[in-house]
Amino acid sequence: MMNQQIEEQAHLLHDYVIECRRTIHRFAEPSGTEEKTSAFVQKELTAAGLPYEKVSKTGLLATLETGRPGPHIVLRADLDALPLPEEPNNLAGPRVCVSDNPNTCHACGHDAHTAMLLGAVKALTACKDSVCGTIYFCFEEGEENGGGVQAMIDALAKRKVDACWAIHVYNALDSGKICVQPGPRMAGAAVVNMKVVGRGGHGSRPDLSINPVFCAAAILTNLS
Repeated sequence: MMNQQIEEQAHLLHDYVIECRRTIHRFAEPSGTEEKTSAFVQKELTAAGLPYEKVSKTGLLATLETGRPGPHIVLRADLDALPLPEEPNNLAGPRVCVSDNPNTCHACGHDAHTAMLLGAVKALTACKDSVCGTIYFCFEEGEENGGGVQAMIDALAKRKVDACWAIHVYNALDSGKICVQPGPRMAGAAVVNMKVVGRGGHGSRPDLSINPVFCAAAILTNLS
């Protein structure tokens, strides 16, 4: 019955989630500057009657207490956009909405993530009488530069957490499908600094020098 209720709510919220996505898409604020996006999310959380707290400059954590024993579940999305110009057209023609700022855009789908989480807020709040346990809705700032994750982790460390779910849009999947599998999924980015030191020599005796470019190329090809 609970699953059926949630599914019914999801259908009812179809247009709401799309409109939220388009609103957030137009804001398109880079990491740590998500003021309008955060204010919009706060307005929607207040309308849903959910208590929330700021865990960083723009990051938010809202809580749905059902009053019944059950698991403590974290649902998480990210707020920030990227400092990239947006192409106003796609393969089908002019985009329905574009960023208000010509130098930033939601190129990584965080607008969709936040909109979907707002949809989950509405759906699960509407089904509160059928849901058990506690649900935390985490809107993380600065995912792209890692600026908001520690504050969110610190806030969750003060609470009981049994499981965490974060989803990422993926255009290679047909609409309406999701893909789930255990273990690590897709790639992350990390910065590694390395200094390769060579030794100079005369052009007539390259065998007596050490070319750092060749060394660096060998390291790179062996890493990949």
